[in-house]
Amino acid sequence: MITSPDLSRLLTDKDATVVFEDSLGFDPTFARFLTGILGTEYFLAALVALFVVDRAGRRRLMMWNAGGMGLAMMVAGIGLSTGTHSGALAATVMIFLFNTFFAIGWLGITWLYPVSRGYRWCRSKAIRWLFDFRLYFYFLYVRIMLTVPSLLG
Repeated sequence: MITSPDLSRLLTDKDATVVFEDSLGFDPTFARFLTGILGTEYFLAALVALFVVDRAGRRRLMMWNAGGMGLAMMVAGIGLSTGTHSGALAATVMIFLFNTFFAIGWLGITWLYPVSRGYRWCRSKAIRWLFDFRLYFYFLYVRIMLTVPSLLG
């Protein structure tokens, strides 16, 4: 199960340097620095999720964080559409906020929720299929889809 927030998270994590350079207009050194901070922030937010999920509940956390992710991406899109430096800074903050919402509310959901919805007799098969699908999808995205534009043009 690849969810839309998971794909957005993949885009903001794996291609963060490219996004910071091309879309937001930052210089390459600062873009790499921001990508490092983004990964560190994601790790710390994932640690917060370990303590919050049991207290808040999976469903409530998933719904609130889905709203937060949607709002963050909406504001990032508005900031980028202005074409100004302040809009790029607002979009950068929203990317970090999206990462935080994803790590707290959806990180475990994309892996655990589909498996927990399956029947007990087929959970091990569901885990295997889920892992294989995600692995193949990420391979397709990172190794093939990112290199095709450079080959075409």
